[in-house]
Amino acid sequence: MVDEKGQALETDEEIAPPKKKPIFLLIAIGAAAAIGIAGAVFGIVKASGKKANPQAAAAEVSAGSGETGSAQGGMVEMGPTYKLENLLLNLADLDERRYLRVTIELELYNKELVPEVEKRLPKIRDALILLLSSKTAAELQTPEGQVMLRQQIAKRLSSILGQGTVKDVYLTQFLIQ
Repeated sequence: MVDEKGQALETDEEIAPPKKKPIFLLIAIGAAAAIGIAGAVFGIVKASGKKANPQAAAAEVSAGSGETGSAQGGMVEMGPTYKLENLLLNLADLDERRYLRVTIELELYNKELVPEVEKRLPKIRDALILLLSSKTAAELQTPEGQVMLRQQIAKRLSSILGQGTVKDVYLTQFLIQ
């Protein structure tokens, strides 16, 4: 529309709505800041946590169960293994009911020991159930706790089967619920 002086009058269609770029820009900056803060917190928590050394833990277990390696750090010859049946049992947690499902394999010094293990299987399972059900989830969830458990199992089994029978203990399935 034009007024009497020839100037254009503004109508509703000609008025542009205010731009929304600043709102989207603020949202994008806020999201980027939130991601940055989350990343920083994750980095700080990860850096301050205790670092597990799996090689040291494996060496500790090997030393505790009598395994010897070569001086040059080569592969160690694996002895015969005996796989025990899965164990599903309650843990000693008092605050809530927690379960452990574990499969254990025994490395023996020689295959002639397999019949001895089979003969004493009820005693072995009983010892394992008593040992494992005395543990809490907190004790077993760390790598250090699992290494200690392997050492305790090897010690218990050596008392049942005699020294020089169990070379190492492997937790081939380990689930805490």
